[in-house]
Amino acid sequence: QNEPWQAQKHLELNWANSAFRRLAPRRVAPRAPRPCLRRFKLCLMRAAPSQARLHLAQALFTG
Repeated sequence: QNEPWQAQKHLELNWANSAFRRLAPRRVAPRAPRPCLRRFKLCLMRAAPSQARLHLAQALFTG
């Protein structure tokens, strides 16, 4: 019964990871300063077409 949600979660995670990899400059160290991360989170949430992605973004970048 959980499987559809698990699959959806996996897809959303892949989407968020690929978006982060695509948007993050390569020369910046993996440990980005907090303001940068917060700005990216706001960007991601503003661009998110679905509630699921918005919740995922909040969980990823505030959790």
